[in-house]
Amino acid sequence: MFAKILLPALMIFALSACKEVKVENGEVPDQYREMAKAYMGTYAGKMNGNAGAVTLALNGRKVVMTYKDPQGSDILDPMCKSAIGRLKSVKVSKDGKVYKLDSATFAFEPGNCWADVDGREVALSFKTKAPQIQMSASIILRQEWQEQCRIEPGNPRGGLPPREVCDNVPVVSYSSGKFAK
Repeated sequence: MFAKILLPALMIFALSACKEVKVENGEVPDQYREMAKAYMGTYAGKMNGNAGAVTLALNGRKVVMTYKDPQGSDILDPMCKSAIGRLKSVKVSKDGKVYKLDSATFAFEPGNCWADVDGREVALSFKTKAPQIQMSASIILRQEWQEQCRIEPGNPRGGLPPREVCDNVPVVSYSSGKFAK
């Protein structure tokens, strides 16, 4: 009886703890604008091992993401001429009565590297360790399916011999970085 009550209550709490917010035209919804201001600024760090900086800025109601390193403003490679687009979505959670930003996604166009890059968004995740905000950034480079096989022992006493079982599993490689402000 206790488990029948506790399990649904825990599921409701888990589902309400994190909320994905769809963003229209790259604009932050009014109820999250004050919270968003705390995450704006320049984050220093490395993308794929190269020193660089990510800047998040409010331009009116829109959040703009830019990247800069000693070689230019392309988050992948200067030859790509890639572009970071509009804010697409954010995930927020409540910490007491205050919302905090867990993650955000921005549209992404790989430019000249379209054949080498499968991802069409930049994913950001945030962690606050006062007084610092840490941010991880990632773009999917390749997503392929790979067959992985294993031998299941079966049950020789029951007449079920060992057998090979194969599954197709996704193998994903990323362009990634870590930043902080």
